Amino acid sequence: MSIEAISFGLLAKEDLILYGSLTRVKMGTYLHVKMEYKEPLKKAFRHFCNRYNLRKDDIVFKLGNYPVDENLSPEAVHIKGNDIIAVYNEKKIPSSSFQKDLWSMYQKEMYTDITLIFDKREFKAHKALLAARCPKFEAMFRANLAESGMQTITLDSELEYGADAFKMLLEYLYTDEVKSFEEKSSAPHILEGLPVLSCSSPRPRAWSPIVSLFCLAEEYLVPRLKDMCTEELKSRITRENAPEVLYQTDLYGADTLKQHCMGVILERPDKVLYGEAIKRLAKTSPDLMLYLAQQLHESTNRRTSMKRSRSEDAPIFPRRRTRTRRVHFQDPQQP
Repeated sequence: MSIEAISFGLLAKEDLILYGSLTRVKMGTYLHVKMEYKEPLKKAFRHFCNRYNLRKDDIVFKLGNYPVDENLSPEAVHIKGNDIIAVYNEKKIPSSSFQKDLWSMYQKEMYTDITLIFDKREFKAHKALLAARCPKFEAMFRANLAESGMQTITLDSELEYGADAFKMLLEYLYTDEVKSFEEKSSAPHILEGLPVLSCSSPRPRAWSPIVSLFCLAEEYLVPRLKDMCTEELKSRITRENAPEVLYQTDLYGADTLKQHCMGVILERPDKVLYGEAIKRLAKTSPDLMLYLAQQLHESTNRRTSMKRSRSEDAPIFPRRRTRTRRVHFQDPQQP
């Protein structure tokens, strides 16, 4: 004998809470439900939520110790007459605070065991974390060097990146992201108001914090951070600052950014070659200007050859002659 309808109950096993504080249903609240045996259970669950003004995403229905799929029918989950389906609050796992806790530990200087001096500024950090996250720091601490046993290490480089960029590097090593990087790069032009570098400078300083961070990521062997800086710089290179960024990328050996700057300039050379930035580039780096001229010449030749190939491949149709027929209209009043 087939069963067409079934009756069962929905019982709140604890206080059902809405939005984390407001109690909607007291523990022990019971709702009797009658429905078709092959109908999905979502109808009964929706009725329970509407009855007590609950959000379905905030609660879970269980038969025994197992959650009940609302898309299944009482027949599929083997519900018998007068069975009880328990209703609980959905225990949502809170978001992880691991990154926040690590960065807070750095900012509060909790249990630091090493001091790094960079660009005349001191940064207290944790040796184990830096060694785990950065190959250069790991090699520095493990090698049999005088620096490995010291509590204070002065870091030097051929290029001056600035203490702000080094702090952004530490922020990435602790949190795997750079929030201050996003704040510092909010300007529409990354080189706005900054002077052109001179080749005669013995220790050139990067103009932009993003360029500084890019160079640090390359020097300290952090490829993911380098890719992040590359994508950010690509989105901010314009025709106005492309020549100056091109100079920096050539100076620091950033080939990917260098090719991107070349593409921006060669896309519309007429908008770039007569600007002040390209004039400063010609004075600062004649070799790079010569390389740019060669690339422009090759690009022009490619475009010319493409146009010629298209014109040669295009089908040639003979011009069709048309005759004009003259139509004479006779006045109906004339015989």
